[in-house]
Amino acid sequence: MSLRWRIALAFMLLTAVLLVLMGAQFRSALLRQTRETAAERLLAEARLVAAEVPAPPWTASEELAAWVSEQAALLEARVTLIRGDGTIAGDSESDPATMENHSDRAERLDAVRGGWGSAVRWSETLGIEMLYVAVAVGDPRPAAPVVRLAVPLTTLRAASREAWRSVGLALAVVAGVVLVALPWVSRALMEPVERLVVVARRVARGDLAARVSGPLRGEMAELAQVLNDAVERLAGLLESSRREAGRYAAILEQMSDVVVIVDGHRKVELVNAAFGRLLEVKQEEVVGEYLDRVARNYELSHLLARALEQGAPQRDEVRLLHPTERTLVGVANPLRDDGGEVTGAVGLLHDVTDLYRADEVRRDFVANASHELRTPAAGIKALAEALEAGALADSEKGPEFVRQIVEATDRLTAILDDMLILTRLERGQELLHAEWVEAGGACAEALGHVAQRARAKGIKLECTVAEGDRVYADPASLQTVLINLLDNAVKYTPTDGAVVVRGRETPEGYEIEVSDTGPGIPEADRERIFERFYRVDRARDRATGGTGLGLAIVRHTVEAHGGRVLVDSALGEGTTFRTILPEPASDQDR
Repeated sequence: MSLRWRIALAFMLLTAVLLVLMGAQFRSALLRQTRETAAERLLAEARLVAAEVPAPPWTASEELAAWVSEQAALLEARVTLIRGDGTIAGDSESDPATMENHSDRAERLDAVRGGWGSAVRWSETLGIEMLYVAVAVGDPRPAAPVVRLAVPLTTLRAASREAWRSVGLALAVVAGVVLVALPWVSRALMEPVERLVVVARRVARGDLAARVSGPLRGEMAELAQVLNDAVERLAGLLESSRREAGRYAAILEQMSDVVVIVDGHRKVELVNAAFGRLLEVKQEEVVGEYLDRVARNYELSHLLARALEQGAPQRDEVRLLHPTERTLVGVANPLRDDGGEVTGAVGLLHDVTDLYRADEVRRDFVANASHELRTPAAGIKALAEALEAGALADSEKGPEFVRQIVEATDRLTAILDDMLILTRLERGQELLHAEWVEAGGACAEALGHVAQRARAKGIKLECTVAEGDRVYADPASLQTVLINLLDNAVKYTPTDGAVVVRGRETPEGYEIEVSDTGPGIPEADRERIFERFYRVDRARDRATGGTGLGLAIVRHTVEAHGGRVLVDSALGEGTTFRTILPEPASDQDR
């Protein structure tokens, strides 16, 4: 039921109760007033009768009975003459001889004591309720005779009922007016309230543009203004909160570090995109789940559990084995409510896998570089000591030792040169000046550097590049890439094999393939062949005179151009290196 109808019903009930109470009170007052008026009238009439009554003592006679009846007819009331001893001398309604003694009647006792008295009681003689008024004849004294007048209350009640009908009609008219006016009154009272309710409901549904409008007066106008001001402040706070939440969400989503927040039961409340990428899960699917089930990692769960239990920051290293092997440095801090109670924990995980790998590669590089440099240096020293010991005078061994020293020196120089080139590429010190280069000419030039060695092994060289193809690259760096790839292909391709260079345009840029018919690369080694000094077959590499840095230089050079290098290989069938060099970002470079 609406508030308007509840108010209307309350007004109706209140009006009905008030009208009933007013009617009952008025009826009681009317009956009392009627009785008092009738008693006063009877008192006056009784005094007149007492003044004209024959002088006592009264004796029953026809003359006295006739006089009593005459007075009763004139006054329209019952007339009774009571002697001093309480016996009845005359009565207009009954035979005095049959009536009982009235010495104990209340109205008579009051009359003989104070001059007059009245009473309401049931008349045993007439069998109806009567109003009695008695007046002492002469001075009041215990034995004074009394004149008593009486009227039945049915007459009074009839008069009061008639008056009550008039009053009831008036009350009904009032009730009708109230009922007719009540809807208008309730509507006038509730219309401002309903407008406030409509606005409040719109605000509750999220419509913060809702405002109370229209003319209002008094307290309703003040209440509407307060509501409008509150909604305005709420809209401002919500907008500020949204902006702030958006900034925090953007920061969390862009963070490379993993963020996870759990409650006091270690259920996930929030994770960022990095968490989903690291564990290969969807953010919306892990919220509400236990961290143990989501991460499936004891070290991560234990880190946050310690922060919850001890209520203090915790640090530890976390190693993940699923879905990929990663190493992370984790920091967990407890979250507290306003009362200082721990309600959850937030974990921040920084992936240091690449740092660890880089450190491992750095250590391997130092060890490998030391080893690679020590080998030719030791050979040079040994040959020089042999020459110093007298081999220089030997016409056969002397020149051979000198030739070997030159070869070792050339190898040492090549290693140092490649190391310098690689270092400059890694540090960005190798400046690239990219331009459009004819792909066919670049391939032909690179093939010319390896043509003599290919002919010596009977290897067939082939270049398949469409006429007019162009590649956007630094010319010198492009030659470095092609020569290193072709040099590797010729080294590892057996006699009577083939090395093919292909070029073609792709959506990513220009792709150059260098394929050979060599022994191929085992799958376990394909991920590491671009590392410095990494060799699939070390003995064979040293026999071919390689430095072990060629593919590392290729990868860094291509990546410096914004491209990438891919390798496809099958054991016993050969290897294909694919380099993809992107086109320039702006049309002005075309």
